[in-house]
Amino acid sequence: MFSGTSKNMAYCIGSGKALDSDKYCITLPNQLGNSLSTSPHNIDGDQATENFPALLIGDDVVAQHRLLTEKFNIDELQLISCELGLQRLGYVFSASRSCL
Repeated sequence: MFSGTSKNMAYCIGSGKALDSDKYCITLPNQLGNSLSTSPHNIDGDQATENFPALLIGDDVVAQHRLLTEKFNIDELQLISCELGLQRLGYVFSASRSCL
């Protein structure tokens, strides 16, 4: 798993690259509230700017873990890579059964 801007990882993902997509299922969900997902600056209406819901690192961990386990039925992770070390710790504490 990687969180933040998925475009930062594109150079090392693919056949024969460091993160070989022929060998592994690689997911790159973007961090909640960043510029590639819904954020305070790219939404109109009642939730724009300062009215955007407050987000915590744990919110990303929960959303990403649910994506993997509920949508993709993945129950074991081989690698978790995050821009924020705190997010990686969030996985250890909240989803430790699926992390090697």
